[in-house]
Amino acid sequence: MVNETMLDMHYKDSQIRDCLKAALANIFSGFPAEQVFICLGSDRHILDCFGPLIGTMVKEMNPQTLIYG
Repeated sequence: MVNETMLDMHYKDSQIRDCLKAALANIFSGFPAEQVFICLGSDRHILDCFGPLIGTMVKEMNPQTLIYG
């Protein structure tokens, strides 16, 4: 069920957390073990802006930190 490029599950599926965790671990397994921030959201919707906002704030405070999203 876990694919490198796509994870297609309903958000209410009880297994979604474990599958997402495994998919992300698979994707990032080739990267060195360092701190990474994954910031999800959109800067176009006011209620969905916290991911991009936090990502921007972290990047300003520590430019060498890896930020995805």
